[in-house]
Amino acid sequence: MDRIERNKLFEEKSDLIVQAIRRHWGLIRFFRLERDDVYKELAIKLLHTLEQYDADRCPTLDAYLTIHLR
Repeated sequence: MDRIERNKLFEEKSDLIVQAIRRHWGLIRFFRLERDDVYKELAIKLLHTLEQYDADRCPTLDAYLTIHLR
């Protein structure tokens, strides 16, 4: 996957980051983490996960990304 395609997919799938933050908001608050810091870390993880994605191993991109953003 080239950089342009990866960045396009990142923009399309960035809502998964917000969903992960909402899902784990209690833990984020409990550990007194900053929302922006968590968002940045998940954004980096999303970029790395998009680079490693193999459609042959997991045909559903959203499921693959959601699992890796936990």
